Amino acid sequence: MARTHQVKKSQKQHRCSACGQPIEIGQPYKWFKMKLARGGVKKSYHATCTIPPSHRTTSRMGIIWDAQAALDLSGAESFEAIRDELTAFAETVREVANEYTESADNMESGFGHATYQSDELREKGEQLESWADDLDQWEFSGEEPDQDDFVKTDESYDNDLASWEGDAPERDDFPAGEEGDEQYDDAESEWQSNEPSEDDYQEPDEEAYQAAVEEVLDEARDEAQNEADNCPV
Repeated sequence: MARTHQVKKSQKQHRCSACGQPIEIGQPYKWFKMKLARGGVKKSYHATCTIPPSHRTTSRMGIIWDAQAALDLSGAESFEAIRDELTAFAETVREVANEYTESADNMESGFGHATYQSDELREKGEQLESWADDLDQWEFSGEEPDQDDFVKTDESYDNDLASWEGDAPERDDFPAGEEGDEQYDDAESEWQSNEPSEDDYQEPDEEAYQAAVEEVLDEARDEAQNEADNCPV
């Protein structure tokens, strides 16, 4: 890869190969010279502009490298959004794959038979096509959180439970003897049937659910990025 040179002050006006805007005299800039079959081409950039990977190569792969550099999954707020980003990237990969395959077809048509170069081009096209399929079919390997699993108990449950416990019947509050025993047993049965059920006080815990989603989304973004970086050629 050609070395990038940093210049503190431009001695003449250039045009930035990234944004297309002028690099004025006195402005800092950077440049490199890309070698070609005959000579080379000097490309200049503002100091703050990013040099696209495709600017450093004449290979068709530069299109994919640019798409990789532009792929940003940090803003994907759902698993569907991550899949959409990968699907869009896969389309770029597939387009380049088709170009390699078409070049191989044209070369074989011209020579009337397959050649080492056409075989190499076709193999690249097939590898990229397979990679595009993997990108299209990507699924997170972990488990997505289920909102039904995230609930919390309303604070009023503890108060109501304490109040219920305080209302427990005492045997001394009833007459002595068998009749009093029956009254006490009936009162205790009724009291027990009124015990507050924690299930009745549960409600969705949205905060815990969103925290779990964000944690898993981070893992999914990393996993998807690894798939996008795993170029086979």
